[in-house]
Amino acid sequence: MTMRGQLAMVLCCGALAVQAQQDAVRARHQRIGELYEAQRFPELIREVEVQLREVAGTTYADSLHRYLYKFARAHRKVKDAAAGTAAGERILALVKARGIADHELEALFDLSWVYYEAGELKQCARVDSLAVQVADGDPSIPFTQRGRARQYLAFDHSVLGDHRRSGQWARNALAQYEKAGSVPVEQWAESYTAAGVAAWHLGRVHEAETYYMKALDKLGAGTSEAVLNRKATAYGNLAVLWQSAGDMARAQQYYQENLLICEQLLASTEDQFTRDEMLVNRSRTYVNLATVYFERGDAGQARELLDMAWRDRSKVLQADDPQLLAVKERYADLELNAGDPVRAQELLQAYVQASERGFGRHSEEYIRASAKLADALAQQGRFAQADSLFGISLTAGARDRDPDTDAMLAYTLKLRGAARIRAGRPADALTDLLRARAVLTGIHGGGHHKVAQIDVLCAEAAFAGGDPVAARTHAAQALHALEGRIAALRSSPLPATDPEPQLVPDAIYWKVKAERAISGQHPSAAQWNAWNADVDLAIAAFARNKADVRDAASKLLLTGAQQRLFGLALDLAHASHASLGMDVACERFLSVSEADRSILLKERLNAFKGLRFSGVPDSIIAQEQELLQALAVDPDDPASATRLHTHEQAYATFLDRLRKDHPIYFALRHEEATTSIEALRKHLLKPGRTLISYAQSGSALYALVVSLSDATLIELKADGLAGRVAELNEAIVRRDDGAYRSAAFTLHQQVMEPLAPHLQGTELLIIPDGPLRLVNFEVLRTKASATDGRDGSLLLHRYTIAYLLSATTAVQFAELARGRSRRALALAPGFTDEVKRSYLAQARDSIRLDRSYLRYVRQPFALRTAEDLGRTLNASLLIGTRATEGGLRSALRDHGILHLGTHAEMNATNPMYSRLVLNKDGDGTTPDSDGYLHAYEIYELDLRAQLAVLAACESGAGADDGEGVRSLGYGFAYAGCPSLVMALWSIDEKVSSEIIERFYAHLADGLPKHEALRRAKLEHLEAAQDELLQPYYWAGLVLVGDVRPVDLDRGFPWTWLAAVIALASALLLGWQAWRVRHQRTR
Repeated sequence: MTMRGQLAMVLCCGALAVQAQQDAVRARHQRIGELYEAQRFPELIREVEVQLREVAGTTYADSLHRYLYKFARAHRKVKDAAAGTAAGERILALVKARGIADHELEALFDLSWVYYEAGELKQCARVDSLAVQVADGDPSIPFTQRGRARQYLAFDHSVLGDHRRSGQWARNALAQYEKAGSVPVEQWAESYTAAGVAAWHLGRVHEAETYYMKALDKLGAGTSEAVLNRKATAYGNLAVLWQSAGDMARAQQYYQENLLICEQLLASTEDQFTRDEMLVNRSRTYVNLATVYFERGDAGQARELLDMAWRDRSKVLQADDPQLLAVKERYADLELNAGDPVRAQELLQAYVQASERGFGRHSEEYIRASAKLADALAQQGRFAQADSLFGISLTAGARDRDPDTDAMLAYTLKLRGAARIRAGRPADALTDLLRARAVLTGIHGGGHHKVAQIDVLCAEAAFAGGDPVAARTHAAQALHALEGRIAALRSSPLPATDPEPQLVPDAIYWKVKAERAISGQHPSAAQWNAWNADVDLAIAAFARNKADVRDAASKLLLTGAQQRLFGLALDLAHASHASLGMDVACERFLSVSEADRSILLKERLNAFKGLRFSGVPDSIIAQEQELLQALAVDPDDPASATRLHTHEQAYATFLDRLRKDHPIYFALRHEEATTSIEALRKHLLKPGRTLISYAQSGSALYALVVSLSDATLIELKADGLAGRVAELNEAIVRRDDGAYRSAAFTLHQQVMEPLAPHLQGTELLIIPDGPLRLVNFEVLRTKASATDGRDGSLLLHRYTIAYLLSATTAVQFAELARGRSRRALALAPGFTDEVKRSYLAQARDSIRLDRSYLRYVRQPFALRTAEDLGRTLNASLLIGTRATEGGLRSALRDHGILHLGTHAEMNATNPMYSRLVLNKDGDGTTPDSDGYLHAYEIYELDLRAQLAVLAACESGAGADDGEGVRSLGYGFAYAGCPSLVMALWSIDEKVSSEIIERFYAHLADGLPKHEALRRAKLEHLEAAQDELLQPYYWAGLVLVGDVRPVDLDRGFPWTWLAAVIALASALLLGWQAWRVRHQRTR
């Protein structure tokens, strides 16, 4: 071969080699894209590493910038955020070395996103500042790219909380676009949106709305992913704007538009970046919607939405990302609202640290989180620490902000003002609050609800500072700002959806408090009537907003937040009797004291009656239930939140039509249940029966005493009441006879002796309140002398006593005609060795073994009682291994008398988690087979029982939470059972079983329930000796609810039953007395 031929051969081979390299690089480039879409990140990293080595000398050498985001994201997913940013910086260095400005600019844009996703927002601003320099330093860079660089920098400053600078860069970007021949609509929209966000944060609301609408106008009817993405952002920002303005309906409409677009993109996009961005966008809307419901008082709905936000963000963000931890800040709001500042502090501390690290000390996120953390400390009484942290928050927010329009300044001052009221510094509080008011007035105008909120706090501070005239002025200003709400309240009975629903009640509270302080000792009848009318309006406002809340716990929180209002109303009712007359005072006292009793139970009973209300088509009732179900948010179903606004509108429209077409049914189902003294006399009282309704208001204790012929209102001494009740119950449980006699006599003199002249007959229906809920009045003594309890000094000897949850619910039960079974059901797990061996044999997983279940003490007497009821009452039996939750649930609806002899465990922190202990079903690893029937599960039942007997330790004990839902027993009432026998303390199993057997015998004789229980106790005292005379043994069981005799199947030989039980009881008592004597003489 010639030299020329050899050279040609070499050149040909070289060309082939270059082409092969080019083909390999091209194929690898395509494979990198495929691996990214498939999220096969380890393989992607290996392929990019090879590409970086092999790309030199090919046409792909200038395509390195295209790998930056994919390479960095893969490292973040495989390792961590730091590895991702390092990988991105490495690619940027390679791109810069090529010296092509537009490629470097694209690489900087992608690196900025890498830092954003890593939560390093200061680095975002640094990188985007470099992008502006690169864009401006090369004349070949088009204006569209120069504007884009400025837009990204505007975004960075917005996230960092520097809204003035953000607005400047956004407007600068728009100016660049004006110079360009053609700009993608998406870029116009981004810059208009950024300018709007900056304007909104700076208090220029109308300017912000204009920018947002311009963004939507630019986007037009486009349907590309990029256009839809920007539309979602614009709608979300409009929603925030209107939420801030107090227009919740319009805000929810825009939030819904945002969610619909997010769902559309998530369903259609194949781009992982777009999917992640939409998840974060959707989660942002969930958080904002959660704040809407939180401001409306619906903490339950807010928590569901926050759970959905957390789930979305957890899919795409690192565990320490500030955007993920921002959800914890909102969870902290719920904890503060629920009265748990310690838990709120834990959540906020994590977010404060993340905000400082990710956003910087001058960011809005850090300022707001620090202020909330200070508030949590103040609510714990740690005022010095709180004040220091408030100072840090205010200092951090002072830079680059206009103090006249800084909403975060107003927010921090509001929280510090409230903290200083708690700390006893009302003058300092007023200084802060008036500054906050000036800022908010400048942003929103004087008629905004946020200004009214400040006015209410100013009224409180002024009153605390001894200036009721100033307090009245501030309260009047608040009510003037709330005139629209008040007008709507007076014109429509429909549920209200106002933000900060407590504002009208709180403003009225301070107005009346201030005017009463100003009026002196002897207000006129006109003044009393005016104050009563004001308080009625406040209670109506509370009720109307509560009706909008569907979460049970949130209803109780709203009720608890208004205890001072109810207390004021009670004080007014009592103090006004001299001017308005005792009859008027008693009627008002009943109305007010019942307004916050058994809130959930009253609504449940209304629902029961509503479902049986004649004259309303079944289709209407079915439609109502369907609409209510649509309002529930399921964290596992994003669609349940997407059309929430549409569902709420449909429900509101339905209620309005229902009010017009079926006004009686509407009132029954959706207005506050009320009662009257006339209704009490008609449904609850008879000759010889008196009702006593106690109500505690701060340091005052009142008793309303009602009989067929008289009603009077008496103020009692409340000093030391809680301590005396505790002393009494502790003495009873300790079996300390001397301490018991003293405490029982002292408490009687305080709460019963002043009422004695007004008690007619020998029957008492008692509605206790406050600490008195934990008292069995039968143990109170008219004498303190040392006797054996059979001298007639016990109230048990004088009165037949029953307890009511509330007067209203008692009347509701009396009016509620429900088909109730006559059959009896007796349940007793027994907790024998056989039962525990059966559980162990079925337990497959030793790690999940419930060892506490194996430690429950055997209950032979509970088993014996159940078996006796099976023989004598022909009761259906669920005993031993058959006493499971599933077995009980399936049997409940078919039985009218429920006897449950088992252990109970009370949860004083959260009574809804109190539980009855049943037998395990199988291995007991599911909620329906675990052997525990919780109070919240009992609430979900629909019973047809006449009577439930909870022969369980501590079945009535619980936390005092103001609503009275403190126990498992109340759950049975909620489920539709009008009467229950339950224990106030840990009862002796054997003695209580004997008393219950006698109780059933007297029921069989046709006695009223309360009289049957009283006679069973008296018979015990007649036969008992020595220690068994102590109230610990006989007084633990009480009857709550309807006292009428049970409706029994008269075909059964009940007289024979009574005789058998009486004989058995007498024999047992003889053995019991021998046992006690034998124990004493050993």
